[in-house]
Amino acid sequence: MRFARLFVVGVFCLQIALGAPKQFVSLSGDSYFDVAVTRRDPTGVGFTHRDGVAFVDFSNMSEQTKREFGFDPATYQPAFEAKQKKELAQAEKARIDAETALAAAEQKRILQQIQLDAAKRARDAALVATAPVGLPTLPAPARSIASRDYSARDYSASRVQEPVGGGRCAGTTKKGMQCKRSAAAGSAYCYQHGG
Repeated sequence: MRFARLFVVGVFCLQIALGAPKQFVSLSGDSYFDVAVTRRDPTGVGFTHRDGVAFVDFSNMSEQTKREFGFDPATYQPAFEAKQKKELAQAEKARIDAETALAAAEQKRILQQIQLDAAKRARDAALVATAPVGLPTLPAPARSIASRDYSARDYSASRVQEPVGGGRCAGTTKKGMQCKRSAAAGSAYCYQHGG
């Protein structure tokens, strides 16, 4: 609590010493009220105000406001160029860091894919080593409906009537196909075809 009081008194004394205005409007149109200067460098002024905290460059101030904040034209340009160089260096470092992180993530992804491929080859080799002799080592791939061949020969071959047996009805449908129902007990036909 005592520190807070000392801080407020210090800021107030600094404001009086700098002769800072209580309010001002920047050239960009931003208004600041109840201004209390917290830091000053050759490029601008940092301060607290009624709505928060801000830093305003001297290039964004009127001539009168610059004088009130203690603007020195001799030190402004070199300090401004140094500040720009520093900001460009920080932006370049951030860009390089982002590219490095992206490259590291891509390397990690490639390494994981290589490990997965190696594990798959090892699993396949283990299956080959444990498979009985004379049998295929890997099961044949299942054929999807889209890959099946529906040529006329194959389709007509499936329509050929099979010999009666196994309890299937020997009757024919209106389409000329063999009935698919089971034959009644002791008969070659189902209930509908006379069984």
